[in-house]
Amino acid sequence: MLPITTVQRGKRPLEWVKKWPGADLINIRIVGFGSVVLLVSPQAHRDVLNTHAADFAKPDAGLNYLRGLLGDGLILVEGIEHKRQRRLLDPSFKVQNIRALQVLIAEKSEIMMERMLAESKTTGCVEIASWGSRFTLDIIGPALMSIDFQALTSNANELERAFANLIAPSLGQSILFLLSFFLPQSVVRSIPCHTNRMLAENNSVVRTICRDILDKKLATFTSNKDTKDATADILGSIISNGELDKQELVDQMVTFLAAGHETTAASIAWVTHLLTLPKYQHYQTKIRDEVRSALQQAGHTDLTRPPSWEILETLPLVNGICEETLRLYPPVPNTARKAIRDSQIAGRNLSKDTIAIIVPWVTNRNPEFWGANAEDMVPERWISEAADGTRRPNKSGGATSNMCIQTFLHGHRACIGRELAKAELRTFVAVFFTRFTVRRLPGDNGHVVPAGSLTIKPDGGLKVSLEPYEDE
Repeated sequence: MLPITTVQRGKRPLEWVKKWPGADLINIRIVGFGSVVLLVSPQAHRDVLNTHAADFAKPDAGLNYLRGLLGDGLILVEGIEHKRQRRLLDPSFKVQNIRALQVLIAEKSEIMMERMLAESKTTGCVEIASWGSRFTLDIIGPALMSIDFQALTSNANELERAFANLIAPSLGQSILFLLSFFLPQSVVRSIPCHTNRMLAENNSVVRTICRDILDKKLATFTSNKDTKDATADILGSIISNGELDKQELVDQMVTFLAAGHETTAASIAWVTHLLTLPKYQHYQTKIRDEVRSALQQAGHTDLTRPPSWEILETLPLVNGICEETLRLYPPVPNTARKAIRDSQIAGRNLSKDTIAIIVPWVTNRNPEFWGANAEDMVPERWISEAADGTRRPNKSGGATSNMCIQTFLHGHRACIGRELAKAELRTFVAVFFTRFTVRRLPGDNGHVVPAGSLTIKPDGGLKVSLEPYEDE
């Protein structure tokens, strides 16, 4: 009998997957629950996420807990409502629209480098996870609602601080989340404890800021409804459609602010963790050489400038390192679906109310899919070499099915912001490791504990030292 927290962390399920290779499903016994299965094979994932996706929904308990934080945004709604919201939002996240944000991403990356260098000169180190949050918040703000929160240049950004409090790993949040599986949400939220007070206060801060921004946006939209200015961002595009009321718009704003900056911020922390480990640190020099060579070939003399979208697309090592980081450290390490009717998974009958657990942390590290070195960072998986020696990024990492990697899930519930997340991460990697040699602090042995509520980051943060790179 296993507590659900064991399943969430992914360590025990990974042991099971290794113990029973070739399994489609693994039955799990969890105290207080009925039938629970862990999805293992590509076919099992395909059936739940694609083929029979209409037979499954997110379990009410976890859904209701997160709804108290995010509202009824795209991530949490189900069925017809999800289809409606997805239809409204999909156009804003097409690749061509993300590509148009590259200038903004590059601009913010340069500000980030300057600010981190200044802090490093003063304190001797930087805490990379918090800087990642500020960087991505300053990108999603303009993209979502044409608001520059200036989190990178302000040391007291109220919104960034509120989100940091809401998603910080804590025993209190873990307990409240677990109680949600056994008690009504109204009871869980009424428990007089520090965590509930903290969640209420910070949620109020986030929603007040979003409502104020929305009011101003609606006023601007009304006065400029015949111009392009009002619909120049994601929020304006949604408003112009006229299908969402004010509360629904606020829920979308909170959802995209949270999911749109904290997930990539987590990936920034993890790629820094990996590339400062002794066995992977040599990749820093290789990244620098690859980026500088590409800039030179494109005719640039400033070899510290952020690469353009076109250049980034051609960098096999940078892309490979980003893909491996996302594979090894998926920002959301687990999720679940509940059968709302009798269904089938991998040819096996599944009864209504069965919980199907999806653990990207496990799927992405399954040696059956990724080989004996599945838990190692091997960016070369994502690099194809032509007969003439030309190296190019590939999209599969050598896996036989796209279902072998579940970082962004698949099907109609796949992460809508995956292209933005990848664009932000690869820009950070290309710029950060070209500008600096990055090292762990003395006494840091490289051991980290993944922790978090909505996303996972290194528990306690990740402090590193920066040494500006100079041509010899």
